[in-house]
Amino acid sequence: MLFIENLEEIIFEITNKKDGLGQCEFLIGSMYVEKGDLKAGSIRLHNCLMYSGDSKNPLLTGMVEVNLGIISYIEGNMVKALELYEKALTKFKKLGDTRREAEVMQNIGMIFRNNKDYNSALKIFNDCLEISKQFGYQPITNLCYLNIAEIQLEKGDLAKAFNFAQKS
Repeated sequence: MLFIENLEEIIFEITNKKDGLGQCEFLIGSMYVEKGDLKAGSIRLHNCLMYSGDSKNPLLTGMVEVNLGIISYIEGNMVKALELYEKALTKFKKLGDTRREAEVMQNIGMIFRNNKDYNSALKIFNDCLEISKQFGYQPITNLCYLNIAEIQLEKGDLAKAFNFAQKS
């Protein structure tokens, strides 16, 4: 598998297809992040941004920003994660990609919840819930209900927590 990845990169390099190189770097970087190698993933994702600038491929850039946001979240840098998620959210909204928009809203809500900013978290989870229900994104809908239930539990409202947990 490693040989094939390198071969594709060599072909894109020889033919000067920077966007293809960027896409390869994104896929490899995403795999590293999924496997838990955040440093290698971050390097590959930054390489992707170098090859595929924002103006060339905003969808790919948004997906890179989400992955870098996930890395920042895992590392405990909530400010950086929120900044990256908001940049990606803006791109997905402009592109009309409602699924990715809802997914990123879910991530932003998790940051607010982590920071005990329950009002902001509930607002974004409710906005996300609207989108996910409208477009039939059931897994995202379920996560919204679950996160709202956990917030209600943290606030001590067991009846609401139970209600939202049942919906999830």
